[in-house]
Amino acid sequence: MIFANLSVLPPDILSSFLRATVLAIVAILLNSVLLPRLVSSRPPLWGPLLWAMIVLPFLTPPLLTAYAYTKPFLYLVRYPWLEELSYSSLVFLRVYPLALLAGALIPRRLSQEGKHCRALACDRALSSWSFQWRHMEPAMWVSGLLVFLYAFHEFEMASLLQRPGWTVAMFDAQAEGYALSASLKMLWPLALLQVVVMLKVFRLLRKDDGGAATDQNSDRSWILWGYASLAVVVVSVFPALFILKDAVRGLSQLSATFSMQREVGDSLIVAFVSGTLAFLLARGLSNVRSKALLAVCLMPGLLGTLLLSLGLLGLFQWPGLVSLRDRPIPWVVALVLGLLPLLTLLTALARRRDRSEASWSAELMGKRRLRWVFGRGPYFAVWACGFYLAYFEVTTSAILAPASMTPVMVRLYNLMHYGRDTMLSAYVLIVVAVPFLILVLATALGYALTSRRG
Repeated sequence: MIFANLSVLPPDILSSFLRATVLAIVAILLNSVLLPRLVSSRPPLWGPLLWAMIVLPFLTPPLLTAYAYTKPFLYLVRYPWLEELSYSSLVFLRVYPLALLAGALIPRRLSQEGKHCRALACDRALSSWSFQWRHMEPAMWVSGLLVFLYAFHEFEMASLLQRPGWTVAMFDAQAEGYALSASLKMLWPLALLQVVVMLKVFRLLRKDDGGAATDQNSDRSWILWGYASLAVVVVSVFPALFILKDAVRGLSQLSATFSMQREVGDSLIVAFVSGTLAFLLARGLSNVRSKALLAVCLMPGLLGTLLLSLGLLGLFQWPGLVSLRDRPIPWVVALVLGLLPLLTLLTALARRRDRSEASWSAELMGKRRLRWVFGRGPYFAVWACGFYLAYFEVTTSAILAPASMTPVMVRLYNLMHYGRDTMLSAYVLIVVAVPFLILVLATALGYALTSRRG
């Protein structure tokens, strides 16, 4: 039997819920330290570098991070509490950039003047922990809820590192032939839970965004740089070094054995189409003032890739849509919906840079390089993020890709369960390098075209 008993909820639901709740609370507490320094840190040269370091851990494919840490986690099996702490830390460092992104874009309820007046009042009631908790800034709540959502439906790292989670249990059950209708009946309470969380998020965002208020106090900004450096090193740099170390020894045999050309090609095409469509939709949503329309468009992606993919799998089995099931259309639709929340956040950030005083000055001066840095460059970076994440998506690709197409990351995911070795690391290196080189060439081309237009 796939499940010991058919309960109302999937197995390991409690461990996933508790883990996500703890990480959300940690995110809220950490926001009180980092967010004031983030919104006040606007140096002209180091600002883009700081944002790149903040976003990089989320853009690092979780499958590659987990694959790099498979051997270290084997030594933690004897220490369950340390194994859980290590996995939870990896999840937190990966999803917390969303909290900082949202927190930097949401306007503050209380201005600096209001904070100063509250401090001068010397009223214990206004300074109490209960008062501050009840009147917490919307940015804090939204950031914590976003961390809860993404940590709650995390799958790739939990699967490779063999950590308990309802997503792993349901994905494995579906792969073993568990009935889709039974899975959907079991998962609807989880979908309802996440919808309630998302409704709370959009309720907090009900006010028009007049731009995030900035704190003038930028002391101890090294704390923000320290967090960003730690997250980049743990989630991105160390895994890359681990994989590169193994891959160098396997590259000599790879030229005669590499057999994933078709999978790489199919994944690149689908990623380009999905990333482009998601970017265009995100550009349109960034101008939408209706919170209801915004909620309808972003909710599917916030449900998580597993719920979204299983829901679309059931939808495309309806009589009028079943003919599309063996085509890439369901796969592309799921990727677009899954990318929308992040790309909408990044587009809002790019719009703030595009409409800044520096951007207008660059246009007036006719400086080509500055026009790319403040104008087209940030939007290209948003599209590149969508393309890159779509290429490395595993759950959606495994469930919705047609039988005639095998996504390259799904094939790697299946091979990674046999452990880490030199040949597989060489495969991973090539698979990662291909889209990276494409993006480097596209960046150079975009910069050249921007300069040529004068």
